[in-house]
Amino acid sequence: MHRRVAKLVVAIIRPPLLLLRFVFGGVYKLLFSGRGIGLSLEPQRQLEQDIRNEVPSLVSRDATRIIPVDFGDSPPPFDYAQVDVASPPLKFRFSRGRDQLAVFVNHESMEDHEHELSLVLSLLDLTPEVRRGSITKLLDVDRLLREYWKHCYRLLPMRAILN
Repeated sequence: MHRRVAKLVVAIIRPPLLLLRFVFGGVYKLLFSGRGIGLSLEPQRQLEQDIRNEVPSLVSRDATRIIPVDFGDSPPPFDYAQVDVASPPLKFRFSRGRDQLAVFVNHESMEDHEHELSLVLSLLDLTPEVRRGSITKLLDVDRLLREYWKHCYRLLPMRAILN
Protein backbone atom coordinates (compact mmCIF):
# COMPACT_ATOMS: atom_id res chain seq x y z
CA MET A 1 0.00 0.00 0.00
CA HIS A 2 2.83 2.40 0.89
CA ARG A 3 4.47 1.76 -2.50
CA ARG A 4 1.31 2.60 -4.39
CA VAL A 5 1.07 5.97 -2.67
CA ALA A 6 4.72 6.72 -3.50
CA LYS A 7 4.16 5.82 -7.17
CA LEU A 8 1.03 7.98 -7.28
CA VAL A 9 2.86 10.97 -5.78
CA VAL A 10 5.72 10.56 -8.28
CA ALA A 11 3.26 10.26 -11.17
CA ILE A 12 1.53 13.49 -10.09
CA ILE A 13 4.63 15.61 -9.26
CA ARG A 14 7.06 14.48 -11.98
CA PRO A 15 5.37 15.97 -15.11
CA PRO A 16 5.16 19.55 -13.77
CA LEU A 17 8.78 19.35 -12.57
CA LEU A 18 9.96 18.19 -15.99
CA LEU A 19 8.07 21.08 -17.58
CA LEU A 20 9.69 23.58 -15.18
CA ARG A 21 13.13 22.13 -15.90
CA PHE A 22 12.54 22.47 -19.64
CA VAL A 23 11.35 26.10 -19.38
CA PHE A 24 13.96 27.34 -16.89
CA GLY A 25 16.77 25.39 -18.58
CA GLY A 26 15.98 27.11 -21.86
CA VAL A 27 15.85 30.53 -20.21
CA TYR A 28 19.18 29.87 -18.47
CA LYS A 29 20.86 28.84 -21.74
CA LEU A 30 19.43 31.86 -23.51
CA LEU A 31 20.71 34.30 -20.89
CA PHE A 32 24.05 32.78 -19.86
CA SER A 33 25.39 30.44 -22.57
CA GLY A 34 27.50 33.08 -24.35
CA ARG A 35 29.02 34.37 -21.12
CA GLY A 36 31.32 31.39 -20.66
CA ILE A 37 32.69 31.63 -24.20
CA GLY A 38 33.42 35.33 -23.76
CA LEU A 39 35.22 34.71 -20.50
CA SER A 40 37.32 31.94 -21.98
CA LEU A 41 38.38 34.13 -24.92
CA GLU A 42 39.61 36.96 -22.67
CA PRO A 43 43.05 35.37 -22.00
CA GLN A 44 43.39 34.94 -25.77
CA ARG A 45 42.77 38.63 -26.40
CA GLN A 46 45.10 39.59 -23.56
CA LEU A 47 47.94 37.46 -24.95
CA GLU A 48 47.46 38.98 -28.43
CA GLN A 49 47.66 42.47 -26.92
CA ASP A 50 50.73 41.56 -24.84
CA ILE A 51 52.49 40.23 -27.94
CA ARG A 52 51.74 43.47 -29.80
CA ASN A 53 53.08 45.54 -26.90
CA GLU A 54 56.05 43.46 -25.73
CA VAL A 55 57.37 41.82 -28.92
CA PRO A 56 57.51 44.72 -31.38
CA SER A 57 60.55 43.26 -33.14
CA LEU A 58 58.31 40.45 -34.42
CA VAL A 59 55.00 42.22 -34.92
CA SER A 60 56.46 45.23 -36.74
CA ARG A 61 58.04 43.14 -39.52
CA ASP A 62 56.57 43.32 -43.01
CA ALA A 63 54.00 40.62 -43.83
CA THR A 64 53.69 39.62 -40.16
CA ARG A 65 50.15 38.74 -39.13
CA ILE A 66 48.47 37.33 -36.06
CA ILE A 67 46.51 34.21 -36.90
CA PRO A 68 43.44 33.42 -34.80
CA VAL A 69 43.59 29.96 -33.26
CA ASP A 70 40.57 27.81 -34.00
CA PHE A 71 39.54 25.65 -31.04
CA GLY A 72 36.72 24.04 -33.00
CA ASP A 73 33.30 23.81 -31.40
CA SER A 74 34.57 23.94 -27.84
CA PRO A 75 35.84 27.15 -26.26
CA PRO A 76 39.42 27.26 -24.98
CA PRO A 77 40.04 26.55 -21.30
CA PHE A 78 39.63 29.55 -18.99
CA ASP A 79 43.29 29.71 -17.96
CA TYR A 80 44.96 28.98 -21.30
CA ALA A 81 45.71 31.15 -24.31
CA GLN A 82 47.37 30.38 -27.61
CA VAL A 83 48.29 32.82 -30.37
CA ASP A 84 50.02 32.13 -33.68
CA VAL A 85 52.12 34.82 -35.34
CA ALA A 86 53.21 34.28 -38.93
CA SER A 87 56.25 36.17 -40.12
CA PRO A 88 57.14 34.39 -43.34
CA PRO A 89 58.93 32.09 -43.63
CA LEU A 90 58.69 31.52 -39.85
CA LYS A 91 55.63 30.88 -37.72
CA PHE A 92 55.62 31.39 -33.95
CA ARG A 93 53.16 29.85 -31.51
CA PHE A 94 52.82 31.56 -28.15
CA SER A 95 51.10 29.55 -25.42
CA ARG A 96 50.38 30.88 -21.96
CA GLY A 97 48.64 29.12 -19.13
CA ARG A 98 48.88 29.34 -15.37
CA ASP A 99 51.63 31.96 -15.64
CA GLN A 100 53.84 29.78 -17.84
CA LEU A 101 54.91 30.92 -21.27
CA ALA A 102 55.99 28.64 -24.11
CA VAL A 103 57.14 29.85 -27.50
CA PHE A 104 57.45 27.50 -30.45
CA VAL A 105 58.73 28.20 -33.93
CA ASN A 106 58.61 26.38 -37.23
CA HIS A 107 59.53 27.04 -40.83
CA GLU A 108 56.83 27.11 -43.46
CA SER A 109 58.57 24.24 -45.26
CA MET A 110 58.00 21.98 -42.23
CA GLU A 111 54.51 22.84 -41.07
CA ASP A 112 54.12 19.86 -38.73
CA HIS A 113 57.55 20.18 -37.04
CA GLU A 114 57.34 22.72 -34.27
CA HIS A 115 60.33 23.42 -32.02
CA GLU A 116 60.68 25.34 -28.80
CA LEU A 117 62.29 28.69 -29.59
CA SER A 118 64.75 28.47 -26.70
CA LEU A 119 65.84 25.03 -27.90
CA VAL A 120 66.45 26.31 -31.42
CA LEU A 121 68.46 29.25 -30.09
CA SER A 122 70.44 27.02 -27.73
CA LEU A 123 71.43 24.82 -30.70
CA LEU A 124 73.05 27.88 -32.23
CA ASP A 125 75.34 27.98 -29.18
CA LEU A 126 75.82 31.73 -29.54
CA THR A 127 75.23 32.61 -25.93
CA PRO A 128 75.21 30.56 -22.72
CA GLU A 129 72.16 32.38 -21.36
CA VAL A 130 69.80 30.66 -23.78
CA ARG A 131 68.95 27.09 -22.92
CA ARG A 132 65.82 25.03 -23.25
CA GLY A 133 63.00 26.49 -21.14
CA SER A 134 64.84 29.74 -20.44
CA ILE A 135 62.22 31.98 -22.08
CA THR A 136 59.83 33.03 -19.35
CA LYS A 137 58.65 36.48 -20.50
CA LEU A 138 57.59 38.05 -23.76
CA LEU A 139 60.31 40.68 -23.31
CA ASP A 140 62.86 37.83 -23.45
CA VAL A 141 61.40 36.79 -26.80
CA ASP A 142 61.70 40.33 -28.13
CA ARG A 143 65.32 40.69 -27.02
CA LEU A 144 66.35 37.30 -28.40
CA LEU A 145 64.62 37.83 -31.74
CA ARG A 146 66.33 41.19 -32.15
CA GLU A 147 69.71 39.54 -31.66
CA TYR A 148 69.25 36.17 -33.37
CA TRP A 149 66.53 36.58 -36.01
CA LYS A 150 68.82 35.84 -38.94
CA HIS A 151 70.22 32.76 -37.23
CA CYS A 152 66.73 31.30 -36.64
CA TYR A 153 65.88 32.07 -40.21
CA ARG A 154 68.89 30.04 -41.44
CA LEU A 155 68.82 27.18 -38.94
CA LEU A 156 65.21 26.03 -39.28
CA PRO A 157 65.31 25.09 -42.98
CA MET A 158 68.54 23.13 -42.37
CA ARG A 159 66.84 21.31 -39.51
CA ALA A 160 63.97 20.43 -41.85
CA ILE A 161 66.42 18.83 -44.26
CA LEU A 162 68.11 16.90 -41.45
CA ASN A 163 64.83 15.43 -40.12
